[in-house]
Amino acid sequence: MTKNQSPRSKKLDVYWTKHVAQDMKEQTAATILNSTVALERLREICDELISSVHSEERDKTEYENGSWAYKQAHRNGELSAYHMIRKLTDHLSSN
Repeated sequence: MTKNQSPRSKKLDVYWTKHVAQDMKEQTAATILNSTVALERLREICDELISSVHSEERDKTEYENGSWAYKQAHRNGELSAYHMIRKLTDHLSSN
């Protein structure tokens, strides 16, 4: 993103308009681009959840449990989902 470029001029993720009727795509995109307060909060929530999962991973006692691999797989799935949701807000900033 260039210095003079607004954060909202960044391209919207295709998932926002995927499977939306052609005549509603522009309106849908405009609504998403104008929903910055809610989407910034969603981004913050995702960041908190990602941080929480990472802090759980630091607990070495988890590995004493025989089912640690299943817990790790679950955490990996959680992280993947949170990152996918957070990616939907990439148009808000360059972070």
